[in-house]
Amino acid sequence: MNKKEQIILPKFSQLLEPMGENIKLARKRRKLTAVQVAERAGIARSTLSTGEN
Repeated sequence: MNKKEQIILPKFSQLLEPMGENIKLARKRRKLTAVQVAERAGIARSTLSTGEN
């Protein structure tokens, strides 16, 4: 299945990268899996993974 690549402007990329890293660090500090966090947030694990990356 081909997915269309999202174009993110550099201005927003500069904001989103640290936010994704903060989410990932907070999850790891609390020793939670991506599945647990995704369930609590009501999103798919793949969506969480995309946000963290």
